Amino acid sequence: MRAFIALQLPQVFIRASSELAHKLSGTLRGRYLAPDSYHVTLAFLGKLPKQKMPHAIEAINVSCSETEPLLLTPSGLGVFGRPENATLWLGFMQTAELDKFDASLRRNLAIRGISFAGHPFKAHLSLARHVHASCKSPRISCLPQATRCTSIGLFESRLLKTGATYACLYSKHLLTNNSISSNG
Repeated sequence: MRAFIALQLPQVFIRASSELAHKLSGTLRGRYLAPDSYHVTLAFLGKLPKQKMPHAIEAINVSCSETEPLLLTPSGLGVFGRPENATLWLGFMQTAELDKFDASLRRNLAIRGISFAGHPFKAHLSLARHVHASCKSPRISCLPQATRCTSIGLFESRLLKTGATYACLYSKHLLTNNSISSNG
């Protein structure tokens, strides 16, 4: 199964980000993502064998038990990829708390033998794919308000012709011992 671990965003932040994406779609053409797919990837695991899933969940649990809810403060828009076929994203201020949590999660994954993409963590929310971003950047009057992220999820990613779909397999609150949901 293709998997990743991500911060789960509060609904009020998802709505505000969706409104921002709607405004941007009038200026920047592309395939805008459905708000129910919004997340902030922490670790892309790639192909995760089913027998390693409990180890990934254990890494999530240990990291969450060491971390209080994380403040996410939008810092602006950016793009990855080629200007004529880019991914448009909303970035977040890189804080010591985010970096510490990311390092904890990656350390706990490595201890348990879970491999993950090793590129540096850049906190962002993908808003659209296949954007033609070589034109002038749109003016943004306001970004969504800062929010506190209180839960982390283990997701399965399925690649379809229409784009990726995500299914949350496990979710955990930060600094608690109670899981939110679990599918097995």
